Amino acid sequence: MVKLVTENGKRYLEFDKNFKTDKGPDLFVILHKNATLPNSGIKEKDYVSIARLQATNGNQRYAIPNNVNLADFRSVAIWCRQFNATFGFATLNS
Repeated sequence: MVKLVTENGKRYLEFDKNFKTDKGPDLFVILHKNATLPNSGIKEKDYVSIARLQATNGNQRYAIPNNVNLADFRSVAIWCRQFNATFGFATLNS
């Protein structure tokens, strides 16, 4: 599960202890404009990269930059930059 958290005026994406994804060579956490994502071929104009994936499982927290308007994004995804492949995604709840 992933959730949006605000703490001390900063926003974060938090993955809970049940988070798990496959290993990949170049994995990133991204926010995407659509609620569902294709398996491959994500277009640059449709997402913003948040950070390199810290680990393939367990609790994790990622700071969301202040210039990112969350209203523009409907999902969070684990994405392989090298192969432009989606490893998994979840819809963001407002």
